[in-house]
Amino acid sequence: MNSKLLYNQIKEQLPPMEGVAVKVEDNKMNFYIDGRLEFYVRETGGVSYMPNCSDTDKVKNICGEIVHASRFVREYLETIDQTPVFEVEGLKNKYKLLAQFNNTVLAARVNGVDHVEFVTWDKDSRGVSAGNYFGNDYTRAKEDFAVRANIVNRDKIFSTNELVEIYRCIDDALGGGYEISDEQVDVLNTIKNKITEVVPDVIERAVEEQYAQELNNGMIMN
Repeated sequence: MNSKLLYNQIKEQLPPMEGVAVKVEDNKMNFYIDGRLEFYVRETGGVSYMPNCSDTDKVKNICGEIVHASRFVREYLETIDQTPVFEVEGLKNKYKLLAQFNNTVLAARVNGVDHVEFVTWDKDSRGVSAGNYFGNDYTRAKEDFAVRANIVNRDKIFSTNELVEIYRCIDDALGGGYEISDEQVDVLNTIKNKITEVVPDVIERAVEEQYAQELNNGMIMN
């Protein structure tokens, strides 16, 4: 596996993290937290702590993010490496065929040494058409493939905006003084937790949505 590609993809998959600096040194991807080298990613994608690593929640949480991103990136890079070339007329670039079902294709290519691009197409005897391109968003590409191939019912998939609105409505219901049973509270909290897993910044988005609605309704004076 190309370590430069691996490291670049890990950086692109990570959320913004305050106080974190990333430097590739001595063939390792070193992570400095508040100016101190705490851990690093090896060329294989494994994560190792420094011998004198700080034993703080901040370091542990950030390391957890790195481990998750590294595993995710290794999954799709190894998949791309191991799959065959997509043989179809009319494509200017060389793609790998990751999956095909019901005349729907999920493919990917490595663009240079830094970038990955996922795409879904409709395929027929003349080639491919109606491409949806996702950059290196492997999750969205797989979801789009599943929907386009009719593996998953489109009506069972919620957009990010819809999930944010569901979260906001649940939050209003839980804090609005309504008569809700303990079982219902547990179910609603479970839904909130699931949405948070899918949309990590859902709270910020919900607050922004609430503010925008209040502004449009004239409840907030500028």
